[in-house]
Amino acid sequence: MKKVLFLVFLLLMIAASLVMAENKIIAKVNGSPIYESEVNAVFAEILLKNGIAPNSVDFNNPQFREIKEKIVDQLIDREVLAQHSEKFSYKNIEKDIKTKLSELKSSFNNEKEFQDALKRNNLTEQELKNKIRKNILVRKQIDAIKSNIKVTEVEKKEFYNKNINKFKTPDSVHVKHIIILTGKKRSDIDAKKLINEIYNKINKGESFEDLAKKYSEDASAQNGGDLGFITKGKTVPEFEKIAFTTKTGKVSKPFKSKFGYHILKVIENKKGKTLTYEEVKKQISQLIVDNKLENIIKDKIRKWRKNDKIEKYL
Repeated sequence: MKKVLFLVFLLLMIAASLVMAENKIIAKVNGSPIYESEVNAVFAEILLKNGIAPNSVDFNNPQFREIKEKIVDQLIDREVLAQHSEKFSYKNIEKDIKTKLSELKSSFNNEKEFQDALKRNNLTEQELKNKIRKNILVRKQIDAIKSNIKVTEVEKKEFYNKNINKFKTPDSVHVKHIIILTGKKRSDIDAKKLINEIYNKINKGESFEDLAKKYSEDASAQNGGDLGFITKGKTVPEFEKIAFTTKTGKVSKPFKSKFGYHILKVIENKKGKTLTYEEVKKQISQLIVDNKLENIIKDKIRKWRKNDKIEKYL
Protein backbone atom coordinates (compact mmCIF):
# COMPACT_ATOMS: atom_id res chain seq x y z
CA MET A 1 0.00 0.00 0.00
CA LYS A 2 1.08 3.59 -0.65
CA LYS A 3 3.07 5.31 2.08
CA VAL A 4 2.02 8.70 3.36
CA LEU A 5 4.79 10.55 1.54
CA PHE A 6 3.84 13.96 2.92
CA LEU A 7 4.55 12.74 6.45
CA VAL A 8 7.81 11.12 5.37
CA PHE A 9 8.98 14.51 4.10
CA LEU A 10 7.98 16.22 7.34
CA LEU A 11 9.92 13.74 9.43
CA LEU A 12 13.19 13.63 7.46
CA MET A 13 16.05 14.48 9.80
CA ILE A 14 16.92 18.16 9.49
CA ALA A 15 20.52 17.59 10.53
CA ALA A 16 21.12 15.37 7.50
CA SER A 17 22.05 18.54 5.63
CA LEU A 18 25.47 18.40 7.27
CA VAL A 19 26.60 15.83 4.71
CA MET A 20 26.17 18.41 1.92
CA ALA A 21 28.39 21.39 1.17
CA GLU A 22 26.04 23.86 -0.56
CA ASN A 23 24.63 26.50 1.75
CA LYS A 24 22.65 28.94 -0.38
CA ILE A 25 19.45 30.23 1.25
CA ILE A 26 16.62 28.96 -0.94
CA ALA A 27 13.58 30.01 1.11
CA LYS A 28 12.53 31.70 4.35
CA VAL A 29 9.61 31.16 6.71
CA ASN A 30 9.03 34.17 8.96
CA GLY A 31 12.69 35.03 8.48
CA SER A 32 13.97 31.51 9.30
CA PRO A 33 16.16 30.28 6.40
CA ILE A 34 15.91 27.00 4.51
CA TYR A 35 19.23 26.13 2.87
CA GLU A 36 19.94 24.41 -0.42
CA SER A 37 21.89 21.83 1.56
CA GLU A 38 18.62 20.77 3.23
CA VAL A 39 16.90 20.47 -0.17
CA ASN A 40 19.76 18.35 -1.50
CA ALA A 41 19.74 16.17 1.61
CA VAL A 42 16.08 15.31 1.01
CA PHE A 43 16.80 14.80 -2.70
CA ALA A 44 19.61 12.40 -1.81
CA GLU A 45 17.27 10.47 0.48
CA ILE A 46 14.76 10.08 -2.37
CA LEU A 47 17.50 8.85 -4.70
CA LEU A 48 18.72 6.30 -2.15
CA LYS A 49 15.20 4.95 -1.66
CA ASN A 50 15.05 4.38 -5.43
CA GLY A 51 18.42 2.62 -5.54
CA ILE A 52 20.33 5.57 -7.06
CA ALA A 53 23.66 6.70 -5.62
CA PRO A 54 23.41 10.45 -4.84
CA ASN A 55 27.04 11.02 -5.91
CA SER A 56 26.12 9.87 -9.43
CA VAL A 57 23.63 12.73 -9.90
CA ASP A 58 24.22 16.42 -10.65
CA PHE A 59 21.77 18.12 -8.26
CA ASN A 60 22.01 21.35 -10.28
CA ASN A 61 20.82 19.73 -13.51
CA PRO A 62 17.85 21.78 -14.83
CA GLN A 63 15.80 18.62 -15.35
CA PHE A 64 15.57 18.25 -11.56
CA ARG A 65 14.16 21.76 -11.04
CA GLU A 66 10.56 20.59 -10.67
CA ILE A 67 11.55 17.95 -8.12
CA LYS A 68 13.57 20.47 -6.13
CA GLU A 69 10.69 22.97 -6.19
CA LYS A 70 8.40 20.34 -4.68
CA ILE A 71 11.00 19.53 -2.03
CA VAL A 72 11.31 23.23 -1.17
CA ASP A 73 7.54 23.44 -0.69
CA GLN A 74 7.64 20.38 1.55
CA LEU A 75 10.48 21.89 3.60
CA ILE A 76 8.52 25.14 3.92
CA ASP A 77 5.55 23.10 5.18
CA ARG A 78 7.82 21.39 7.68
CA GLU A 79 9.26 24.70 8.87
CA VAL A 80 5.74 26.14 9.27
CA LEU A 81 4.73 23.11 11.29
CA ALA A 82 7.94 23.32 13.33
CA GLN A 83 7.42 26.98 14.18
CA HIS A 84 3.83 26.33 15.22
CA SER A 85 4.94 23.31 17.26
CA GLU A 86 7.37 25.20 19.48
CA LYS A 87 4.75 25.75 22.15
CA PHE A 88 4.39 21.94 22.32
CA SER A 89 6.97 20.72 24.82
CA TYR A 90 7.64 17.82 27.17
CA LYS A 91 10.02 17.04 30.00
CA ASN A 92 12.50 14.86 28.07
CA ILE A 93 13.13 17.32 25.21
CA GLU A 94 16.68 18.26 26.31
CA LYS A 95 17.63 14.60 26.81
CA ASP A 96 16.32 13.70 23.35
CA ILE A 97 18.22 16.58 21.74
CA LYS A 98 21.43 15.45 23.44
CA THR A 99 20.90 11.85 22.26
CA LYS A 100 20.20 12.90 18.67
CA LEU A 101 23.22 15.20 18.59
CA SER A 102 25.41 12.39 19.93
CA GLU A 103 24.12 10.05 17.21
CA LEU A 104 24.92 12.65 14.57
CA LYS A 105 28.43 13.24 15.91
CA SER A 106 29.10 9.49 15.90
CA SER A 107 28.67 9.48 12.11
CA PHE A 108 31.92 11.47 11.86
CA ASN A 109 35.37 10.01 12.50
CA ASN A 110 36.25 12.64 15.06
CA GLU A 111 35.23 15.98 16.57
CA LYS A 112 37.28 17.95 14.04
CA GLU A 113 35.39 16.43 11.09
CA PHE A 114 32.12 17.30 12.80
CA GLN A 115 33.20 20.90 13.44
CA ASP A 116 34.44 21.21 9.85
CA ALA A 117 31.01 20.08 8.62
CA LEU A 118 29.37 22.75 10.77
CA LYS A 119 31.67 25.40 9.32
CA ARG A 120 30.96 24.33 5.74
CA ASN A 121 27.28 24.92 6.45
CA ASN A 122 27.80 28.14 8.42
CA LEU A 123 26.23 26.53 11.45
CA THR A 124 27.12 26.67 15.12
CA GLU A 125 26.49 23.68 17.33
CA GLN A 126 23.71 25.63 19.06
CA GLU A 127 22.03 26.31 15.72
CA LEU A 128 22.22 22.62 14.94
CA LYS A 129 20.62 21.83 18.31
CA ASN A 130 17.82 24.24 17.43
CA LYS A 131 17.23 22.38 14.17
CA ILE A 132 17.14 19.07 16.06
CA ARG A 133 14.74 20.58 18.59
CA LYS A 134 12.39 21.64 15.77
CA ASN A 135 12.48 18.17 14.24
CA ILE A 136 11.69 16.50 17.55
CA LEU A 137 8.84 18.91 18.26
CA VAL A 138 7.39 18.27 14.79
CA ARG A 139 7.42 14.56 15.49
CA LYS A 140 5.86 15.02 18.92
CA GLN A 141 3.17 17.30 17.52
CA ILE A 142 2.34 14.74 14.83
CA ASP A 143 2.24 11.95 17.44
CA ALA A 144 -0.09 14.04 19.63
CA ILE A 145 -2.49 14.63 16.74
CA LYS A 146 -2.33 10.98 15.75
CA SER A 147 -3.16 9.77 19.26
CA ASN A 148 -6.54 11.53 19.08
CA ILE A 149 -7.60 10.04 15.76
CA LYS A 150 -10.34 7.42 15.98
CA VAL A 151 -11.37 4.88 13.35
CA THR A 152 -14.76 3.17 13.46
CA GLU A 153 -15.58 -0.37 12.42
CA VAL A 154 -17.86 1.02 9.74
CA GLU A 155 -14.99 3.04 8.24
CA LYS A 156 -12.70 0.02 8.18
CA LYS A 157 -15.26 -2.25 6.50
CA GLU A 158 -16.13 0.41 3.96
CA PHE A 159 -12.41 0.82 3.12
CA TYR A 160 -12.03 -2.95 2.75
CA ASN A 161 -14.99 -3.28 0.40
CA LYS A 162 -13.87 -0.35 -1.77
CA ASN A 163 -10.27 -1.59 -2.01
CA ILE A 164 -10.72 -5.36 -1.95
CA ASN A 165 -8.48 -5.85 -5.01
CA LYS A 166 -5.57 -4.47 -3.00
CA PHE A 167 -5.90 -7.32 -0.52
CA LYS A 168 -5.37 -10.17 -2.97
CA THR A 169 -2.21 -12.25 -2.66
CA PRO A 170 -0.69 -13.85 -5.81
CA ASP A 171 0.19 -17.52 -6.37
CA SER A 172 3.60 -18.29 -4.87
CA VAL A 173 6.00 -21.19 -4.72
CA HIS A 174 8.73 -22.04 -2.21
CA VAL A 175 11.82 -23.21 -4.08
CA LYS A 176 15.40 -24.22 -3.56
CA HIS A 177 17.90 -24.18 -6.37
CA ILE A 178 21.40 -25.00 -7.48
CA ILE A 179 22.94 -22.63 -10.00
CA ILE A 180 26.14 -23.00 -11.98
CA LEU A 181 27.04 -19.66 -13.47
CA THR A 182 28.19 -19.13 -17.03
CA GLY A 183 30.29 -16.31 -18.41
CA LYS A 184 33.84 -15.36 -17.52
CA LYS A 185 34.08 -18.03 -14.83
CA ARG A 186 33.46 -21.00 -17.13
CA SER A 187 32.22 -21.90 -20.59
CA ASP A 188 28.65 -22.91 -21.36
CA ILE A 189 29.83 -26.45 -22.14
CA ASP A 190 31.62 -26.83 -18.79
CA ALA A 191 28.65 -25.41 -16.86
CA LYS A 192 26.22 -27.77 -18.58
CA LYS A 193 28.51 -30.73 -17.85
CA LEU A 194 28.76 -29.84 -14.15
CA ILE A 195 25.01 -29.29 -13.67
CA ASN A 196 24.31 -32.69 -15.26
CA GLU A 197 26.83 -34.34 -12.90
CA ILE A 198 25.05 -32.73 -9.93
CA TYR A 199 21.66 -33.85 -11.26
CA ASN A 200 22.92 -37.41 -11.49
CA LYS A 201 24.09 -37.24 -7.86
CA ILE A 202 20.58 -36.12 -6.82
CA ASN A 203 19.02 -39.01 -8.74
CA LYS A 204 21.34 -41.41 -6.91
CA GLY A 205 19.99 -40.17 -3.56
CA GLU A 206 22.45 -37.50 -2.49
CA SER A 207 20.97 -34.58 -0.54
CA PHE A 208 19.84 -31.65 -2.69
CA GLU A 209 20.64 -29.24 0.15
CA ASP A 210 24.15 -30.64 0.69
CA LEU A 211 24.89 -30.45 -3.03
CA ALA A 212 23.59 -26.85 -3.12
CA LYS A 213 25.97 -25.91 -0.29
CA LYS A 214 28.86 -27.56 -2.11
CA TYR A 215 28.26 -26.48 -5.71
CA SER A 216 25.73 -23.67 -6.02
CA GLU A 217 27.20 -20.30 -6.94
CA ASP A 218 25.01 -17.68 -5.29
CA ALA A 219 24.27 -16.44 -1.77
CA SER A 220 21.52 -19.02 -1.22
CA ALA A 221 24.10 -21.83 -1.25
CA GLN A 222 24.83 -21.45 2.47
CA ASN A 223 21.14 -22.11 3.16
CA GLY A 224 20.99 -25.21 1.01
CA GLY A 225 19.84 -23.22 -2.02
CA ASP A 226 16.69 -21.95 -0.27
CA LEU A 227 15.15 -18.95 -2.07
CA GLY A 228 11.96 -18.82 -0.01
CA PHE A 229 8.65 -18.03 -1.71
CA ILE A 230 8.66 -16.37 -5.12
CA THR A 231 5.74 -14.90 -7.09
CA LYS A 232 5.20 -14.52 -10.82
CA GLY A 233 6.97 -11.63 -12.45
CA LYS A 234 9.76 -11.57 -9.88
CA THR A 235 12.24 -13.88 -11.65
CA VAL A 236 13.45 -14.52 -15.20
CA PRO A 237 10.86 -16.32 -17.42
CA GLU A 238 12.80 -19.60 -17.69
CA PHE A 239 13.09 -19.86 -13.92
CA GLU A 240 9.48 -18.88 -13.30
CA LYS A 241 8.12 -21.43 -15.79
CA ILE A 242 9.96 -24.35 -14.17
CA ALA A 243 9.18 -23.16 -10.62
CA PHE A 244 5.42 -23.01 -11.24
CA THR A 245 5.14 -26.23 -13.26
CA THR A 246 7.27 -28.56 -11.12
CA LYS A 247 5.19 -30.56 -8.64
CA THR A 248 5.59 -30.09 -4.90
CA GLY A 249 8.43 -32.22 -3.52
CA LYS A 250 9.93 -32.85 -6.96
CA VAL A 251 13.26 -31.81 -8.48
CA SER A 252 13.38 -30.32 -11.96
CA LYS A 253 15.67 -31.39 -14.76
CA PRO A 254 18.59 -29.03 -15.40
CA PHE A 255 17.61 -25.94 -17.41
CA LYS A 256 19.29 -22.78 -18.62
CA SER A 257 18.61 -19.10 -17.95
CA LYS A 258 20.64 -16.02 -18.85
CA PHE A 259 22.58 -16.49 -15.60
CA GLY A 260 23.60 -20.10 -16.05
CA TYR A 261 22.29 -23.61 -15.46
CA HIS A 262 19.80 -24.41 -12.67
CA ILE A 263 18.15 -27.29 -10.89
CA LEU A 264 15.05 -26.50 -8.82
CA LYS A 265 13.44 -28.28 -5.92
CA VAL A 266 9.86 -27.25 -5.15
CA ILE A 267 9.04 -27.30 -1.44
CA GLU A 268 5.53 -25.85 -1.33
CA ASN A 269 2.91 -24.22 -3.55
CA LYS A 270 0.50 -21.56 -2.28
CA LYS A 271 -2.54 -20.48 -4.24
CA GLY A 272 -3.31 -16.80 -4.27
CA LYS A 273 -6.30 -15.65 -2.27
CA THR A 274 -8.23 -12.60 -1.14
CA LEU A 275 -7.33 -11.80 2.45
CA THR A 276 -10.34 -11.65 4.75
CA TYR A 277 -11.39 -8.51 6.55
CA GLU A 278 -10.24 -10.01 9.86
CA GLU A 279 -6.77 -10.65 8.43
CA VAL A 280 -6.25 -7.05 7.32
CA LYS A 281 -8.36 -4.88 9.61
CA LYS A 282 -5.35 -3.76 11.68
CA GLN A 283 -3.52 -2.76 8.51
CA ILE A 284 -6.64 -0.93 7.28
CA SER A 285 -6.98 0.89 10.58
CA GLN A 286 -3.40 2.16 10.29
CA LEU A 287 -3.94 3.26 6.69
CA ILE A 288 -7.07 5.22 7.62
CA VAL A 289 -5.30 6.83 10.59
CA ASP A 290 -2.40 7.88 8.35
CA ASN A 291 -4.74 9.33 5.76
CA LYS A 292 -6.68 11.28 8.40
CA LEU A 293 -3.44 12.45 10.00
CA GLU A 294 -2.11 13.72 6.68
CA ASN A 295 -5.32 15.62 5.97
CA ILE A 296 -5.37 17.20 9.43
CA ILE A 297 -1.75 18.33 9.19
CA LYS A 298 -2.17 19.67 5.65
CA ASP A 299 -5.22 21.63 6.78
CA LYS A 300 -3.34 23.11 9.75
CA ILE A 301 -0.37 24.09 7.60
CA ARG A 302 -2.63 25.61 4.95
CA LYS A 303 -4.27 27.83 7.59
CA TRP A 304 -0.96 28.80 9.22
CA ARG A 305 0.66 29.68 5.89
CA LYS A 306 -1.99 32.35 5.25
CA ASN A 307 -0.56 34.42 8.10
CA ASP A 308 3.10 33.40 7.80
CA LYS A 309 5.65 35.25 5.69
CA ILE A 310 6.89 32.81 3.03
CA GLU A 311 9.80 33.79 0.75
CA LYS A 312 11.27 31.61 -2.01
CA TYR A 313 14.45 32.31 -3.97
CA LEU A 314 14.36 29.69 -6.75
